[in-house]
Amino acid sequence: MAYNTVRWMALLSGNKLLRRWEPATIRAFLVRMAAKFTTGSRQQKVTAPERMLYSRQWDEWVAVGES
Repeated sequence: MAYNTVRWMALLSGNKLLRRWEPATIRAFLVRMAAKFTTGSRQQKVTAPERMLYSRQWDEWVAVGES
């Protein structure tokens, strides 16, 4: 089920690069990304620096999750 969810998010993103990524590629991308994981007000949040590798892909991936 996780595989299918990741694939659907990639397809819905509209980004050609994300459409080609497999779950292993996405895991490697998330491991390499420097981000801060914060909790507060019963919410969990990942904040990423503005100048990072693959920032466009990250923004498109987040946009799919927010819609």
